[in-house]
Amino acid sequence: MQIITQFEKKYAQPSAIALGSFDGLHIGHRAVINSAVEYAKQSDDPLIPGIFMMSGNIRKADIIMPFSIKCSILPHLGIKRIYMPKFYDLHNLSPEQFVYEILYKKLNAKYISCGYNYHFGKNAAGDCNTLRDLCNNYGIICDIIKPVTYLEDTVSSTRIRKCLELGNIRLANEMLHTPFTINFEVVSGRKIGRLLGTPTLNQIPPKGFVLPKFGVYASFAKVGGKYLPSVTNFGIKPTVGAENSPLYETWIMDYNGSLYGKHIEVSLLEFLRAEQKFDNTDLLRERIFLDGDKSKEIFLKYKII
Repeated sequence: MQIITQFEKKYAQPSAIALGSFDGLHIGHRAVINSAVEYAKQSDDPLIPGIFMMSGNIRKADIIMPFSIKCSILPHLGIKRIYMPKFYDLHNLSPEQFVYEILYKKLNAKYISCGYNYHFGKNAAGDCNTLRDLCNNYGIICDIIKPVTYLEDTVSSTRIRKCLELGNIRLANEMLHTPFTINFEVVSGRKIGRLLGTPTLNQIPPKGFVLPKFGVYASFAKVGGKYLPSVTNFGIKPTVGAENSPLYETWIMDYNGSLYGKHIEVSLLEFLRAEQKFDNTDLLRERIFLDGDKSKEIFLKYKII
């Protein structure tokens, strides 16, 4: 899969492009992407299926999915190219200029898909209907994808963020169509977990990344290409008074080894309990082992290989 950040020339091979922010690759986003991929497959002319999204946190909303995780998922959805220019390189283009100069002249688009609430151009002046009308001027087919609903409500990144903040990780995962996953660098901690017999990997969420509800989660980690059951605490570790800002602390029950400095994928499956302060570390250790046993049961239930 190619990642293209600058458009220096017109691409010779025409393309079918899904437009959007794609900040979580939830099932609504996937409907937009699938529309472009399927059109490319069925076209008599060979089309390159791609997505177009601006780089940077354009909407100033908390990020749901790390870019590297997106890049691991998109090829499985049929995407061959990611067109990802810098926001400030294009933000002053009018809707007309964007369609003509970028989609038509540079990307050689023959087909465009977008969501029902898509906006584009300077000051987000263009909407999905504007896009369809402008595309028609240049012979570009434009499909506007209707809202995707789940449990009788529209799927959106805003709804998923709210689920995460409330600890409803199962519903968030169902709308994402994949477990909520982080892959931040493992940093050194105070090694309290090791002293308790539950060595953990610590990962600090970067600024601007969505923060789930403080608490303990059944989880799994990807280490050496294998998925291993784990239990993750997200919060400030009140029993030992260790943190001023929240972090992910994950105990991988069946793993021994150093992961410092590596970017490890940790996926949350279910919310087990709220973060709490114990009277002493012995009680904390006992509860961690119980949480670990419960997390293993949940991991096996999901049949993750």
